[in-house]
Amino acid sequence: MGRVLFSLMLALGRSGYAALGARVPLHRLLIGGSGAAAVLYVVCALAQSPLLGVLACGLTGLCVSLLWPGAIILASRRIPSAGAAMFALLSAGGDVGASLGAFCVGRAADWAQASGTVFAGAAGESGALRAGLLLAAVFPLLCCGVHTALHCSEARAGLPAGSERRRRQ
Repeated sequence: MGRVLFSLMLALGRSGYAALGARVPLHRLLIGGSGAAAVLYVVCALAQSPLLGVLACGLTGLCVSLLWPGAIILASRRIPSAGAAMFALLSAGGDVGASLGAFCVGRAADWAQASGTVFAGAAGESGALRAGLLLAAVFPLLCCGVHTALHCSEARAGLPAGSERRRRQ
């Protein structure tokens, strides 16, 4: 059920941005979404209520819905003449990041299960999965930091914010 809600909220977030995106600065959405996703990963990892865990999983889909397309949008705005090479590099980087993140979470879960760690009141596979989910919170936190740094560097350089840039072009 969590994966279904995640997918539905992912689609809802992307559709909502397609409809209303010109009114909202993209950097703020990416910073807020990645920060909220990190919090929701922690909620998923520590939730004692299955319903709370499923709801947090679903809301995570909404929070991360713009991370990938948002990165492409920002890159194409910042370097409009980059063309296909930029999109190929972004795609390769996204694939490496997704693979590395899943690998790290899986290794953490394997380690937690092999060591017999009891995590968040759960042992065995459930506790191991919770430990992996807690580690997964690191990735959106990194994303939040990167987007905050990009937003600050653009502000220092005097570049207009995302939605303002689109209106001026």
